Amino acid sequence: MLQASFLCDNKSSSLLCLPNKMGEFFYEDCPTSRPILLLQRRGKTESTRRLLPPWIFAHEIKNFVELQRKQQEVTLDARGSIPPKDGRLTPLAVNVVDSESESFLGCGLFHSRPLIAARIIEGVSSSTSLDAAFFRQKLREAALRRKGLPPDALNPAAAAAAAAAAGSSVSGSAAAPAAADRNHQSLPPHSAAKDTALPSIPRGFYRLVNGESDGLPGSELLTGPLVAAIKEEMQPTALVLRNDSLLRQLERDASLQSYSACISGEVTNWQWIKEGGCSFPVDLLNSPDTGWYYDRREVRKAVAELPMGGRMLDLYCHSAAFSIMALCSGAATSSVCVDISSGSLELAAAAAAANGVQQQLVLQQADALKWLLQRASSSPPPHGSLPAADNEAAAAAAANEFDVVVIDPPPPYRQGLVAVYTEELLQLAAAAAKLISSKGRLILIDSSRFLDLQELMNILIDAMAIARRTGEPAAAAAAAAAAAAADR
Repeated sequence: MLQASFLCDNKSSSLLCLPNKMGEFFYEDCPTSRPILLLQRRGKTESTRRLLPPWIFAHEIKNFVELQRKQQEVTLDARGSIPPKDGRLTPLAVNVVDSESESFLGCGLFHSRPLIAARIIEGVSSSTSLDAAFFRQKLREAALRRKGLPPDALNPAAAAAAAAAAGSSVSGSAAAPAAADRNHQSLPPHSAAKDTALPSIPRGFYRLVNGESDGLPGSELLTGPLVAAIKEEMQPTALVLRNDSLLRQLERDASLQSYSACISGEVTNWQWIKEGGCSFPVDLLNSPDTGWYYDRREVRKAVAELPMGGRMLDLYCHSAAFSIMALCSGAATSSVCVDISSGSLELAAAAAAANGVQQQLVLQQADALKWLLQRASSSPPPHGSLPAADNEAAAAAAANEFDVVVIDPPPPYRQGLVAVYTEELLQLAAAAAKLISSKGRLILIDSSRFLDLQELMNILIDAMAIARRTGEPAAAAAAAAAAAAADR
């Protein structure tokens, strides 16, 4: 590996610049000379033993200008004292210190351009090196927190069984390819832990690391040691970087490229997983995020256990996991799946064929909101206003009704889009409420971090009122979903 002329000593930066395979730079941490970030206290009464927040904003940093200047110096030196044409600035690993007591609080990654100027890495002392060994330990700790996941998530044979059921095979060895996005989400295989008492990392499919929740914020800076840790600890047949999230725009760095790439091994086909007894294909390179929505597991299970056994409408269906699991369990007898992405509908068609429910599934490529509004506008009046003798209108209403409607739209990636998002949720839910059968269910899912469960419930209640429907609301806090059972 080629080393740049920017060396680490007591008078220079804490980072050693090294070029990686993708032509970018990552850094080798030198703890003894990390710059100091002076964190201001929020008030006079704040204790010296303060809890370090996962994010630090620019106005909370006493020596922000000094660190900003240091970041510029490091960027120039790291690139051979030539100003970068793309204007990109190299982040800094910093020690966070209380501005008054000068006591060490933790370690973070500093960048002067985003609103979030520093992101904290948990479990780092002033002498801990942010190297592959550190990340290996963090991966094992994260795995330990997930030991209570369902068997189909942790089962070593889950991927192989799904592939066999679908008439496909996982390329390479028995270990499934790993997929990582900016928050290091993954589909992790495993090699035995080597030098720790912590348990091994099981195979299967689940989110091994969930960003700040596991003390590991997304970072371009530490891609090198993190990738090394994943390779050493899991020995994946392939490793995919999903650095194409819209969240990257919030870094305010125009040179920060958006890309999806397989950096180790080879991923040429869909990978197959098994959940709730059903097989699903996952497109690691082209689907949104990592290709599978891990956090919907409980909601999918709940929908599959509904006693309805009727018609289902699946909006923003992606690979039609809600519909297919409900069809296989008997919670639905048929389903209409709507998604604007042709790639998602290809996954849905393959999943339906693999599970033998293709004759019960109708796939429609359309904008879900436009499709729903058009369908709702042409539907007959609500049940209470139908004349008892109007058999034709009653038959038309029944043909246009669904016993279960699932709405799972993509969430906003920044606060400024929340108002538009909540208005769209209200439109979706109100239009869908007009299509629910008597005693049917409307399920509204929000995966953003901007709405709490009560706000989601309020949207659903307002939507039912707009549609002139009554029902009993229900909530599933763990799954961030709200549902309403229609009375009429």
